Amino acid sequence: FGIVVGDELWNAAGDALVRIAADGTVIDIREGADIGPLATAFGSVWAGGVDGSLQKLDSASGEVVNRFEIPGVAVGDLIEGPASLWIMDRASNSVVSVIPGSGQVVNRVELGDRPRSMTIVGDSLWVSTFESTLSELDAVTGELRRTVAMRGAPGFLFTLGERLGVSLFRSSQIALIDVSQPLVELPGGTI
Repeated sequence: FGIVVGDELWNAAGDALVRIAADGTVIDIREGADIGPLATAFGSVWAGGVDGSLQKLDSASGEVVNRFEIPGVAVGDLIEGPASLWIMDRASNSVVSVIPGSGQVVNRVELGDRPRSMTIVGDSLWVSTFESTLSELDAVTGELRRTVAMRGAPGFLFTLGERLGVSLFRSSQIALIDVSQPLVELPGGTI
């Protein structure tokens, strides 16, 4: 769970938040942080609490400056959308969008299986699942645009320019997909 904040690496490791300078010097270790996934979004640093909360952190100290309870959500990855913060909810096999200033859930989209990874490409939120599917959602409304079966299990998703990058789980293969074009359906799934 590491991210870059300014010229520092922040890593949520167990129950500690570790901040490391660009030269490798440890700046701070905050024990008892009890946070998991980290993200930068809307000019702030965000963390998923191990208790299921969404926490806004001070970008200079790493201290919690605001905390939002999101009932029934087991926070997975976090990513900035055009108007909300998207959260993978591993407990309900869905993704939820939350207004950062209030913690209010705006959308909940059921995926049918546990989400594995997500990224934003253009105006779309892409989500991979442990069931070897890849779903495209409208990043503002949460409307499901399409779901495709993958030939291999999609692992980590990333954005490269205007293309969707998919690392295939337990493989050294990476697929770069021009999502402005129709996805190619092959026997046994896409890609």
